[in-house]
Amino acid sequence: MSLLHSPKATRSGKVHGGTDKEENEEENNQQRSAGAMDALSRKISVLSRQRKKAADKIKRIGGIVIDDDADVSVPKLKVYMKNVDAAYSEFNGFHNQLAEIIPDEEMEEHDQVYIEFEKDYHEVSSYIEEMQMDAAKNEAPEIKPQVIVQQQPLKAPIPTFDGRYENWPKFKAMFLDVMAKSNDTDAIKLYHLDKALVGTAAGILDARTMNENNYAHAWNILTERFENPRVIINTHIRGLLSLKKMTKESHRELRQLVDDCSRHIESLRYLKQDLLGVSELIVVHLLASALDPVTRKQWEATIVRGTLPKYEDMLKFLKQQCDILENCETSAQVPTPRAERSNVKAADPSKPSPKSNPKILAASTSGGSASSETCDFCGEFHKNFQCEQLQSMTVPQRVEKARSMGMCFNCLRKGHRLKDCPSDRKCLKCRQRHHTQLHDETKFKPESRTAEEPVPLDTAPKPVVKEAQASSSSASTPQGAHNVTSSCSLQAAPIKKTVLLLTAVVHVFDAQGKPHCCRVLLDCGSQVHLITKEMAERIGAKISSANVKISGVNNRTTTSMEKATVKFRSRYSDYRATVECVVTPAVTGRIPSSHIDVTDWCIPPGFQLADPEFNVPQEIDMLIGNELFFKIIRSGQYRLAEHLPELRDTHLGWVFTGELEEACQQGPSYSHTITVENVYEALQRFWTVEEVADQEPISSEEVECEKHFRYTHERTDEGRFVVQLPLKENASQLSDCRSVALKRFHLLEQCLVRNPCLREQYLQFIKEYEQLGHCKQIDESRDPSNVQKCYLPHHAVIRPDSSTTKCRVVFDASAKPSQNALSLNDVLKVGGTVQSDILDIVLRFRKHKYAFTADISKMYRQIVVAAMHQPLQRIFWRESPEQPLKVYQLTTVTYGTASAPFLATRCLVQLAEDGHSEYPLGASTVKEDFYVDDMLSGDDTLEAAIERQKQVKELLAGAGFPIHKWCSNSDLMLEHIPESERESPKALEEQGINTVIKVLGILWDPRSDDFLFSIKSPNFDAESESNTKRSILSEIAKLYDPLGFLAPVIVLAKLLMQQLWRSKVGWDEPVEVEIAEQWAQLKASLEATNRMRIPRRVLIDGAVCYELHGFADASMSAYGACVFIRSVLDESAQLQLLCSKSKVAPLKEITIPRLELCAALLLARLVNKVLQSIQMPFHRVVLWSDSQIVLAWLRKSPDQLQVFVRNRVAAIREETSDFEWMYVRSEFNPADIVSRGQMPNELVKNEMWWHGPDFLSAVNFENKPLEEISEEDIPELRATPTVLPAIEKEEQLKVFSKYSSFRKLQRVIALVLRFASNCKKKDSASRVHKTIPTVAELRLAMDIIVKVVQREEFYDEIARVESGERCRQLGSLGPILVNGVLRVGGRLEHSNLPYNEKHPIILPSQSPIVRMLIRALHEEHLHLGPTGLVHVIRRDFWLINAAATVRGVTRSCVKCFKVKPVDTNQFMGNLPSCRVTPAPPFSVTGVDYAGPFHIKQGLRKVTTVKGYVAVFVCMVTRAVHLELVSDMTTSAFIAALQRFVSRRGIVHQLHSDNGTNFRGAHHELNQLYQAFQQEQESNQIASFCTTKGIEWQFIPADAPEFGGIWEAAVKSMKSHLKRVVGNSSLNFEQYATILTEIEAILNSRPLFVTSAPDGSEVITPAHYLIGRPLTAIPEPSYEDIQANRLDKWQHLQMLREHFWKAWSRDYLSSLQPRKKNQKLEANVIPGMIVLVHNRNLPPLQWKLGVVTKTFPGADGLVRAVDVYSDKSTFRRPINKLSILPIEDNKAYFGAPKFLK
Repeated sequence: MSLLHSPKATRSGKVHGGTDKEENEEENNQQRSAGAMDALSRKISVLSRQRKKAADKIKRIGGIVIDDDADVSVPKLKVYMKNVDAAYSEFNGFHNQLAEIIPDEEMEEHDQVYIEFEKDYHEVSSYIEEMQMDAAKNEAPEIKPQVIVQQQPLKAPIPTFDGRYENWPKFKAMFLDVMAKSNDTDAIKLYHLDKALVGTAAGILDARTMNENNYAHAWNILTERFENPRVIINTHIRGLLSLKKMTKESHRELRQLVDDCSRHIESLRYLKQDLLGVSELIVVHLLASALDPVTRKQWEATIVRGTLPKYEDMLKFLKQQCDILENCETSAQVPTPRAERSNVKAADPSKPSPKSNPKILAASTSGGSASSETCDFCGEFHKNFQCEQLQSMTVPQRVEKARSMGMCFNCLRKGHRLKDCPSDRKCLKCRQRHHTQLHDETKFKPESRTAEEPVPLDTAPKPVVKEAQASSSSASTPQGAHNVTSSCSLQAAPIKKTVLLLTAVVHVFDAQGKPHCCRVLLDCGSQVHLITKEMAERIGAKISSANVKISGVNNRTTTSMEKATVKFRSRYSDYRATVECVVTPAVTGRIPSSHIDVTDWCIPPGFQLADPEFNVPQEIDMLIGNELFFKIIRSGQYRLAEHLPELRDTHLGWVFTGELEEACQQGPSYSHTITVENVYEALQRFWTVEEVADQEPISSEEVECEKHFRYTHERTDEGRFVVQLPLKENASQLSDCRSVALKRFHLLEQCLVRNPCLREQYLQFIKEYEQLGHCKQIDESRDPSNVQKCYLPHHAVIRPDSSTTKCRVVFDASAKPSQNALSLNDVLKVGGTVQSDILDIVLRFRKHKYAFTADISKMYRQIVVAAMHQPLQRIFWRESPEQPLKVYQLTTVTYGTASAPFLATRCLVQLAEDGHSEYPLGASTVKEDFYVDDMLSGDDTLEAAIERQKQVKELLAGAGFPIHKWCSNSDLMLEHIPESERESPKALEEQGINTVIKVLGILWDPRSDDFLFSIKSPNFDAESESNTKRSILSEIAKLYDPLGFLAPVIVLAKLLMQQLWRSKVGWDEPVEVEIAEQWAQLKASLEATNRMRIPRRVLIDGAVCYELHGFADASMSAYGACVFIRSVLDESAQLQLLCSKSKVAPLKEITIPRLELCAALLLARLVNKVLQSIQMPFHRVVLWSDSQIVLAWLRKSPDQLQVFVRNRVAAIREETSDFEWMYVRSEFNPADIVSRGQMPNELVKNEMWWHGPDFLSAVNFENKPLEEISEEDIPELRATPTVLPAIEKEEQLKVFSKYSSFRKLQRVIALVLRFASNCKKKDSASRVHKTIPTVAELRLAMDIIVKVVQREEFYDEIARVESGERCRQLGSLGPILVNGVLRVGGRLEHSNLPYNEKHPIILPSQSPIVRMLIRALHEEHLHLGPTGLVHVIRRDFWLINAAATVRGVTRSCVKCFKVKPVDTNQFMGNLPSCRVTPAPPFSVTGVDYAGPFHIKQGLRKVTTVKGYVAVFVCMVTRAVHLELVSDMTTSAFIAALQRFVSRRGIVHQLHSDNGTNFRGAHHELNQLYQAFQQEQESNQIASFCTTKGIEWQFIPADAPEFGGIWEAAVKSMKSHLKRVVGNSSLNFEQYATILTEIEAILNSRPLFVTSAPDGSEVITPAHYLIGRPLTAIPEPSYEDIQANRLDKWQHLQMLREHFWKAWSRDYLSSLQPRKKNQKLEANVIPGMIVLVHNRNLPPLQWKLGVVTKTFPGADGLVRAVDVYSDKSTFRRPINKLSILPIEDNKAYFGAPKFLK
């Protein structure tokens, strides 16, 4: 195993083991005052309520969304989703605050609340997400034009309101005006209003208003809050009182003063506050006081003596004065014509004059700095094109605005059109005749060279780049394993482009405070500040000694021995700073390298350049590094033109930066990248390997990535995965990075030209890439205008140790053109980890008898990227500089993109899920035994291993993942693997081994099946200066041992690291000799690890069982844990080291018992990790510790321990609840080796480390029981305070739970008290001998019971009352203690009420004894209702939460329940298939009887007999057939059924209730059917009963709602019959006639209205019988019409098909809603006690029954049950049962969970 190389990147870790500061603080403050406890409890209560409110928001929104499911829009869903996310954030905030203050023992309850909340949140949010997707799909075709119409009035941006009162009127007017012109809904208006609130106004709208989309209420909230005239008026008055005074006579300052004053006055007038009398004089005085002396004199001269000045007169005067001053100042300026400036500049370009250039530049930049124009857009004082309001618009809005205001499109001025514009300026982007502000990128494209045009080598641009690239050797080791020095080397070459570096001129101060001009270079790539020796001496800076190593270009390191502190200040602002600079002879060369002609640069007037001579090559005096770089840079930026650099605003002035696309003189190029070598990443990986990884919480981004993958991934016809890149919301801001990629490619080209060998490998790699179809050449000129693209730089990474690809091309998706730009990786979501970690995989790898490894070839490139995202992966390439430059598009997942690892590994997991049924072994292997593309797997038998290997190959091949590099410890497994697909083993010459391979960074010899180490240790000189803190830590960080075989050795390295930190030595300073000697000794001894051979397999064949044994130990310097697997054989046992972990003790010294406890916790976590990973059963798990104190702590209750110990004991007990803890002596404890450390040469020979203690080698090892240590010898026990010495809060006496009757309990306590009293009395005559307790004894017993209950529930409150402190729970009652009983103090002391009513006894609501008391009072007062019972209780007691408690008791009263039982209901089920499946009329029929009716019989002697109506209803079309039946006998019904079948056809299914006549008919029909079947061949009788029988189905007894369809038909038939017949008596024929007419009417009722394209049509059941309603007017006869003119019979068939299509389309949808029983209830289960309804008896006489069997439906819900009652079992629907509120039925009365 290699200690110097780790596998692929793992998650970062850190040093653990230190004491928790918060726990120490809690421990040191255990004895807090009662007042602090009170505050803490109040805070917990408040936070709990706030958290509950947030949770209720989620549920409320969920209910609203479900209720509005039928009518909801996308904007409304977005508002809902925003509110849900806000509530989620609120809940988390409150929960996190609670987690910090509540005790650990209460945390489980709060965690359960959080888990339930998470479920609700995920259900609601996912439901809204699905509705958004559905709504978007449904609304897309129709909503799109409506959105355009709605958004058209909002061309002007919506104004924002920052919460300042003076801005409210303006915002109100503008916002209402914008909204008045739109047709948006209130929800959209509320959305816009919420977005418009910024600053202090943000968040003022409450969640309820947002949830309800109450726009009017939201506006009322803002109006009530900000429409405060007094506050607004006071604001404007303060503004008038604080008018800025003029410093000189200037039209700009005067204009600002007039504008400020006018704004305040006009605002006051808008608020109806006019200037009258004194107020006008005050304003005039304030305005005059702010004038400069000259303007003040001129104003005073205009005032006539004896008159008072007027505000309007003064305002008119000042405006005239502004015009005068502006005209004078403008005419005084003499602008240099452009031609003259060009001539002056170009006079002698070969001899640039530093003295003359500043003057010329000053003339061009200072002239015309003040504009005299008033903006036509906003009225402010600036030019039109500088208007912020204009710039905030989109380009189409700007064009529309300019057109509506009649402006010229070229100069943005009024008075002329474009063709008459006198300006010769053009657009700086496309050079066409319009203003740059009106340039539309979608219509104009700047001319550029296409990618296909050849670029000659001598003219190809070779730009300066500023990149930090890793060494090529870094690819052979894990990322960051070596120290990285960021650098870049460039050669001087003729260039056509140059990059301007940021230079400025500042004032630096000498010792006397005198400023000196200093030219500085701003460099974000430097970690230090630099100053030249000359400048330091010029300002007389104090120079001190230093030893600073600086790494720069080509990894060259220089050392500076001096440093100086320098103060500098900006020339244009108050910005100043003091920096510590490294003194160096020279910072860099002359910058820029050659003179830059800026003659044609249109530098805007008023821009103060940080370096006026930025274009003149000059020396750099000082370099300002990254520490201040971003503090100096400001947000302002201005682009001169597309081909020119941009101006960036800084505190030092405006600086030029960017690429210059003009020809310039040849000169050197400079790169400024100075870094300090970094080992943090390597150290983080080192500590990650040494840590027992906990499951990290899933971030929201990881959840989004998972959803994105599930919804977007596809598979091609060949089985390959097609994925989309998970882009962030800011993906639209992605930079195309074309310039960066092009620069980097030219640099790469130069490198490849100098290195032919590398060039050949690079060419081969790209060719293979193209041949495999992983990239394709594209033509950029054919790109759509809206395509988003990105170009990736690429470079080579050399991997000498790779057995396949030595050279790999890596694509840099993090490259970006500027610091503020976004790279591809910046807009990609990273995704989570979906595979097992390294420790899990390697642990499982150690249990297999037959092991094998393999690797997926080019795994990333086997996954196709969706075509829509392929333009984001473009590269430049050509085989030689002479060829034209080509653009390629990568079509597969690209190595180097942030999302590539997630997408690749997630595809493997998805493949395992898809193929689990067909390849169970292969799927489990792919899902569990892969780390990225490396597989470590195996099995216990050769056949199973080969089958697993075969399934893995076939499963991966089906998805296009070729697998190779096969290796196994068995040659038989490789027989069917071609040699080309096998792994090529390495040779370790120093060990004489030729068959070693590396698996996940571990060396494995498959021949011997052993793990190995291979370390080459150079000789070290302890006194060498190379032994620095950086070099030592860098070497230690390379140690890689995931299983902990070398844990004792690594502990020594960790302790050495700790010593380095304690020594406080600098990173690059030589360490102390003692530390250097220890390091040299350790490093030299590491070669001994090469002799170690650790068996891979830890299980022994033939073992009876396997056990897991773990050991923990600690010393003052470190602690650790190790785990062994014990294989128990017939006569012996063998142990093998499985894994181990170690940690160093914290710098702050803590006790040995605490460290031992930390070791036990580490062991508990490690063992659980092993059990989770290795996935095999163990006969027993035994954990060993040599600390008797720790074992004693584990036997104690956590409440008895101090905070530090309590927290860890609780965690250990939770982790190891099913394990055994035993004591082991230190000399037999292998973990003692870890805690103390051991050198490698000793560890090799340490048998106890590799095979465990000897006493475990016996089959039955002896473990003597540990002697109990006394309480005095156990440290860190809590002193349990006794709050109430009389009755402590202990376990309740059994007598209180023995009786269910309160009065019986009261009598028992009274007798017990009497017995105790009699025992105390010596005189027997004074003793009480009555059988029944006296009233006094019962009252005393009541007091005792009350005291017990109160001290159990209110012990803290009683203690507070006794100490005179304020109560937390009962503070509002003012509790008092009277004879040890807690009573209400209250406010009724002076009333005439009895004492018990003035001061009732306080009772808790949750006590079972209190509930017994309530039940007793309820029964004694003849089952009084809840309200009356509360009044009865209040006579003597004050019950907390009385109404709810009493209501709960009365509802559980069985007698009260029997009087008014509650029906049992269940969620309405789905319709049966026969109701929703098309079928011929009456093929599925329901039947019921109606009657009796009186029928006249006879002609002369008329008598009346009973008759009945058999109602047949079609279950599909609801058609009705009525048959008059003479009686309810079976034969009569069969006759009616025969008539029905004869007219309507054979019935396939017949549904009815459980009537006896139907049951008899069913029996006889079956017999008749069987008889027909037997006689069919011989007699061939009864043609109407030839082939089919009738399938009869019965609904449960007494359940008419199960047959609602025929019950409704019976009701309709009766309704018509009663209205027609009334009390008349009809004979049989008359009844038959009327029933036929009623049948026709019922069959002609509208069934539904079809939405036909040519108009609506009412469909009736008769349409399915005869094609039209039965009551419709008959059509005229067509006998006289010739036959050839009649329609064909197919037309009738077409009509019928039309009716059935309408039935499926329109009728079925009307059956969707559930009219009742819309709530999901708990299922009835067998064994429940119920009341069986009997409608013929009152509820008190209903019989009890027991549910014996349930019949759940297809949805799993029970709606019918079998009930045993009165010695018989019958079936009933659950709504004919009432479940008794008793203990046996408690499963039914649980609260239903939230439904999505």
